[in-house]
Amino acid sequence: MSRAFSIKKDILYRDLRNYDVLSFTETWLDANTSSSDLIFPLFHNPFRRDRPNDAHGGILVFVKSDNFVVERRDIEVNDIECLWLELRN
Repeated sequence: MSRAFSIKKDILYRDLRNYDVLSFTETWLDANTSSSDLIFPLFHNPFRRDRPNDAHGGILVFVKSDNFVVERRDIEVNDIECLWLELRN
């Protein structure tokens, strides 16, 4: 993980850690970025949808660990950049 990315990640966590759900678009992430590099303390592992054939786009969602969350791939629509999550606290 680059130093610049690490600093931005720390700033995001500091400013947004009190929210239960964090959702980001235009992440520009790809397979070269490991989800383990994106983990925030007190949050589930991030849910993400990278755009496989394009360096742009992408979705990243963090959910606070005291919430129950399940990714709902069964209701996703093919070829649409979206994530469906079922949340319960």
